[in-house]
Amino acid sequence: MKNWDYAELSKDASNHGGPEKYVNYLMNISEKKGLEKGIAAGVAITTLTGIGIIYGSAKLKSYMKNRKTEKIKSSVIKDKLIEELQIDTEENEFKLMKKYGIEIYGKDNTIAGNSRSNWAEWFNSEEERNKKYQFYTTKRTISPNDMLIEMEIASSPYIGGDEKLTRIYTKIEKDIQIFI
Repeated sequence: MKNWDYAELSKDASNHGGPEKYVNYLMNISEKKGLEKGIAAGVAITTLTGIGIIYGSAKLKSYMKNRKTEKIKSSVIKDKLIEELQIDTEENEFKLMKKYGIEIYGKDNTIAGNSRSNWAEWFNSEEERNKKYQFYTTKRTISPNDMLIEMEIASSPYIGGDEKLTRIYTKIEKDIQIFI
């Protein structure tokens, strides 16, 4: 049985001028096909790279444009926010208002020991405060009935019979902020 593939190869080699020329012919064809494939691959790669560059540059331009737009929007929003805060601040202005008070320092010297206390009473007007201050600091005459009650309390065994209560009154003022 003959190997016809070999016979075909021999015939092709003799048609091209012998085995050496046939091998050179095959190498040239192979190089051309390789070159064509390489060029095709290069063109494909170049095309894809070009498309990538074009796409990338379009995306970059879009990003830069969006970034600029976002900066402008951000700036506008920031300006609006500042404006609204200024309006709110102007609408919600506050004013300083004085409060008038009396600070009361109380001290007693009972047998149980000295005790002290401090507190304040506050009034909406200076006039109210001054009336109360005058009431606290003016010596009053008490009725005989109230005098007996005071003496009984002072001589009580629970108090020790020698209670002295001292109170000092001081006018005070403070500024407070009221939002209007």
